[in-house]
Amino acid sequence: MTIDDAVFATGLLVSHGATTRLHAVTHGLYDQFIRDAGGISVATDLPATWASEDVVTVEGMWTGESIRDAHVVDLIAPISLPARLGDGIDPDIVPAGRLARNEILAPAVHSLTQELSDETLLFYCAYKMTDGWIGIACVTDPAPVEHALRPILGDALAVVKVEWTPHDIRLIDASFEYDFSDGLVSIGKFMHPAGHFTAHALVRIITPEMASTLSPVDPNAIILTSWIQKA
Repeated sequence: MTIDDAVFATGLLVSHGATTRLHAVTHGLYDQFIRDAGGISVATDLPATWASEDVVTVEGMWTGESIRDAHVVDLIAPISLPARLGDGIDPDIVPAGRLARNEILAPAVHSLTQELSDETLLFYCAYKMTDGWIGIACVTDPAPVEHALRPILGDALAVVKVEWTPHDIRLIDASFEYDFSDGLVSIGKFMHPAGHFTAHALVRIITPEMASTLSPVDPNAIILTSWIQKA
């Protein structure tokens, strides 16, 4: 997003002196999470009389700091943040076998996951199917993980290979902490329904500077959701 782009965002208009700020509203349970984290807002040039408790969509021109020539348009649904493994699972990664939860999370399995290099195993978790439990491993190199876990978990193990590394995740964490702390809510790192271990964040707006800073990172290692979007 660049200066003078036409943009829109959905939220609550709150009086701020003679004008208003638009406070982000998102869909579902994430909304309370974002509010508890301090929220995200943007200044507008709408007069304070427009403040209300109704969720609205505001459109206007991006100045780099605020929305000018702001006006309320037909409501556009609040943004939804990305799905997590807990919301469902991609059928393509579901293995044939099933085990009990205590087998998927057995002490021997835990010990082996701790012994595997962080550079090899990004994340391991248990997932409940309707007919039992499976283990899901997000990896950069399947061979060591298969060698360690397959003898114990058999065909109840799903191994999902990704191209990014812990180095990408560390770069993202550093950028979130030092470069983009203003106007960003880090949602955390979660397993995607496809078994991908990724970083999730909501930002006020994706700027050219942000895109440049994150350019060394594998783009699939992060799901970055912009509250303010191009109209």
